[in-house]
Amino acid sequence: MATKLLDPTLDIVFKLLMVRKQELLRDMIESVVTLPSPISELEIQNPQIPKDCPAAKGIILDIFVKLASGEQIDLEMQSTVPPGTDARFLYYWAKAYCNSLGTGEDYTLLRPTISVLWFKERFLTTTDRFHSVFRLLDVHTSSPLCDHLEIHVLELPKLNLAITDRRAKLERWARFLRAETPEEFEELAAEDPIMSTARNVLEELSSDPVALRLAQERETAVLIHQHLINSSIRQGKAEGKIEGKAEGKAEGKAEGLQSAVHRLCRIFGIDIDAARMAELAGLDEQRLTALLDTLETERSWPKSEVR
Repeated sequence: MATKLLDPTLDIVFKLLMVRKQELLRDMIESVVTLPSPISELEIQNPQIPKDCPAAKGIILDIFVKLASGEQIDLEMQSTVPPGTDARFLYYWAKAYCNSLGTGEDYTLLRPTISVLWFKERFLTTTDRFHSVFRLLDVHTSSPLCDHLEIHVLELPKLNLAITDRRAKLERWARFLRAETPEEFEELAAEDPIMSTARNVLEELSSDPVALRLAQERETAVLIHQHLINSSIRQGKAEGKIEGKAEGKAEGKAEGLQSAVHRLCRIFGIDIDAARMAELAGLDEQRLTALLDTLETERSWPKSEVR
């Protein structure tokens, strides 16, 4: 495998991988969710990558699937855990559940909706389980209210903590998503034909110029978005310590934006010499944001100072 493989934990790569061959999507769903019977048929409701998606910093890339048996399943890969992540997932589950009912239709036609959420980082602080499952249960008897809500949380950093709930198929998928070396992918491919297919599809995507471009643009957008979130968090902390001082807010956000510029330049191989360092130091929040937009679009340092 001479080609450097794309990172399957990047949401756009994850989606391209899952929709390229439905057998991969079917196997992943069956590895996570306990269904009454094997999946005979599935329909991907959103197989396309939206035109403006890669560069849209906050857009969500999920895979929404309807099964012939009636269940709705929403899969998503999350590489970061920004504030409000738990509420956002519940909100998207609720939207999908509500959308299963047409105007004027009876509530009995609402379909069970299952979220499958992969995390590259730790998410749940109350458990060390790799695979957590949430349902609507009575707090005293644990009896279910209904079977319409089910949320699966899979945290890749906790894979080594899986013990009694270990499932070979699910563990292989987790190892595939965490794999970094050719040897790891080869070992997985030798264990299971579906892993061999997944490796081959990832190799195809990694050699596809369109997929490479989408992945690079998406990685850049996610990076900038995360820097802005971190900057806002630092800014909020600064406001708590320096209440009422507007200059403290501006400095905190400018620091985060400057950090994003440095990281983006490293990704694109852009040299920041002394002159550019001096230019950066003199830019306010508005011009730093404009510089980030220019770097993201043109992937080169602007020929004249950002206005």
